[in-house]
Amino acid sequence: AVIDEHLVDLAHATDDAVDAARARVAEVTTVIDRLDAAAPELTALLDKVRGTDDQAADLRRQVELLGGVRVPGEVASVASRRAEAERTVSEATEAEGGAVRALDEARTARQALGDAARLQAQLDAWAALESLAGRVANGAQMVADREAAIAPLADQLRSAQEEVGDAERALEQARVAHAAVDLARHLHPGDDCPVCGGEVKELPARPAGALDDASARHRTAVDAARRAEQAWQEADRELTALRAKLEERRAELARAEVATAGAAPAEELRAALAAMVEADAAVERAQQADRAARQRAAEARQALEAATRAEAAARNDLLAARDRVAAYGPPPTGEDLAADWDALAGWAEQQA
Repeated sequence: AVIDEHLVDLAHATDDAVDAARARVAEVTTVIDRLDAAAPELTALLDKVRGTDDQAADLRRQVELLGGVRVPGEVASVASRRAEAERTVSEATEAEGGAVRALDEARTARQALGDAARLQAQLDAWAALESLAGRVANGAQMVADREAAIAPLADQLRSAQEEVGDAERALEQARVAHAAVDLARHLHPGDDCPVCGGEVKELPARPAGALDDASARHRTAVDAARRAEQAWQEADRELTALRAKLEERRAELARAEVATAGAAPAEELRAALAAMVEADAAVERAQQADRAARQRAAEARQALEAATRAEAAARNDLLAARDRVAAYGPPPTGEDLAADWDALAGWAEQQA
């Protein structure tokens, strides 16, 4: 159509111009025919070029995806932490079991030793017996000392009482003599005695101060006897009280002897109580060890749970990375996370 338009434009052209135009038309027609003949081949070439571009894009994407497969730096530590946590849990669990057994053994050993309160009561009975025996001995010594001390007081009292008797007799004699002197004051030798009726031969001499001396001696003797009796009575009361106290202590001692009859010797009781104290301390140490072992086991299990979660996250990352290159046939995964990552990364490097 374009050629026809050009031909119309050449309607008034010269013959040479027409011939030239026709020659050009023939050339163009030849070129068009050639192009039409080559069109299928050109189309195929274009399709091939487009396919090659798509393949190149796919290859670039494959290379990009494969190049993105890199082993995370924490994979090795995650795997080692999980393994270490498992070992720690195993060791802690074993230690926990050992601590439980040790605690059971310590408690059993302590129970086998018996009741400390009962043994302490027996030991207290022995101590009471020993104390009472000492108090009885001391009391007996005090009674003996007091008996020894009261004997001179009794002698002094007897002497004082004898002196009172002597002084009383002397005073009576002095009084009689004094009365005779008074009576003789009105008599003369040759008179009849108003007492006996006989003849008064000689008048008695008046003793100077004899009655006063006898009275003073009597007062002194009575006062000394009173003091001696007071001293003896006070000592006797003390001795009576000491004897009563001694009898009480002897009764207590007898009861203490009954309480300790059949009991183990005090030395054995002290040794048994010392063993109980050590056993109680062993139980306390075992309880502390048990609590510590339980705490370590709980912490180890928590650490294992954390390591397991970290490993699960790392495995999810591995599966996600594998899914991205699944179309290219990555190697299968196993149980070893680090080995799986190494295998995937090595395969990706080879493919890239």
